[in-house]
Amino acid sequence: MFRLNRAVWTGTATTPQESMLVARGVPPSANLMLDSIEFYPHDVHFTNVTGASYTLGILPMNPSTGDLTGQVAVYYPVPSSEWLPLSVRSMVMGRGNPEIASSSIAQRAIPNFTSNIIGSANTVDAMITLSTWSVDVAPYVDMKKINMLYVEHQINDMGLQADDVVFTNPGAGYKVTKRSSAVGNTFDTIATSPTVTLTAGGTADIGLYLQVGDSVMLTNVSVNVVATVLSVTNSSEFVATANIGVTLSDAHWYTFGGDLDGNNSTIPLTITSDEGEDAVGYATIGRNGKLADITLTSNGVHYTDTPVITIAAPEVVAGFDAALQTPAVLTYSSELSPSGGNGLTRYFTRAVTLADGFEARDIKVWFDAYRPVGSQFYVYYKVLAVNKDTERFEDQPWRLMTQVTNDSVISTRWSQFKEFEFKTPTNQALNATTDTTDKFKTFAVKLVMASESTVNAPRVANFRAIALDN
Repeated sequence: MFRLNRAVWTGTATTPQESMLVARGVPPSANLMLDSIEFYPHDVHFTNVTGASYTLGILPMNPSTGDLTGQVAVYYPVPSSEWLPLSVRSMVMGRGNPEIASSSIAQRAIPNFTSNIIGSANTVDAMITLSTWSVDVAPYVDMKKINMLYVEHQINDMGLQADDVVFTNPGAGYKVTKRSSAVGNTFDTIATSPTVTLTAGGTADIGLYLQVGDSVMLTNVSVNVVATVLSVTNSSEFVATANIGVTLSDAHWYTFGGDLDGNNSTIPLTITSDEGEDAVGYATIGRNGKLADITLTSNGVHYTDTPVITIAAPEVVAGFDAALQTPAVLTYSSELSPSGGNGLTRYFTRAVTLADGFEARDIKVWFDAYRPVGSQFYVYYKVLAVNKDTERFEDQPWRLMTQVTNDSVISTRWSQFKEFEFKTPTNQALNATTDTTDKFKTFAVKLVMASESTVNAPRVANFRAIALDN
């Protein structure tokens, strides 16, 4: 014999009985950025008499600092098991695992929610509302099984990427620091021969600025030479070898690529383009007087062509052999290049080889797409002309197609897909060398998606490309 107790709820159809639970997500191992989410609750409720609803509080990322400085949570009523784009790129703070933090995984599951609000406030808070309008039953939630999947969208607005800058020539002779014998830097010739060893003395801090392998330019009225530092013997002298035939005295010396604080020096880049705009950056000068690295302080937008990147020539030193000072030459691997490209979201078709007798002259492309405001599609093609069997298809450059569909076509709903059409600008596919192609046998198409916002990214379906004979 036993006694069974039960709760009697007081909710009615017009006035449900409600209760709210605030649950805080367990922080992940590393900082995570979120552009869209899918929430997976695990609740039990009874159709028509109980309900459960969820609102997530997520902190937007501070775009200036790259963290959560000064940010206030945005609250999202979330549907169950459906993708939800956020209003702005957001972040959850992790516990700090360098290995995970440096990984390239763009989609991760955030750990379970806890049933209290103790712990870090820089994660996701779930406000859970449970309601019943039955006197007999109420819903419940299994807190150990609630989780959410986040997605970080790898998409940009066709800004430039520093990794795509190619050093065709890193240049030489970009001097940074000048030290003079007037402050005690004299060079005494130990032996006079085609190869001599020079010892610098008189200044106790030379060793702070020079390293083994550095280039040092020695100048005076009779000779200018570049010496390589072979060793630093102590903080007041170094040994270098130079090919000279005269005695150096009262000489000046220049170092390349390092200032007096031991930091690398920089030279601004000049970036020009017919399409893109606003990219800004600089080149870092290495200790050997050559360009060592490129940094973009602003990636810019809309670079669908190949930008021209130039940098100033080395400063001329009077009396110094100009042949030892070479301007740097930089190129850029854009979306028009055979490989590389500045778009982050791209789809490539495989190389299509047409059957004998079915060679084509033109290409057209169609696809259906969800296109939100602020997004663009860029379609590129490449071909290998007939009788070009000695050339590799992989080495052919890409060419930009023209959008036939009016640019005002925009999707207003997440599920709304509209058709887009693209064609070659001259209604004839062009090859790499002569800008004319009679016929081609192999072709491929590349679709690049771009967006001003990372959170509401475009989507594509039913992609098709057709080779035409005329």
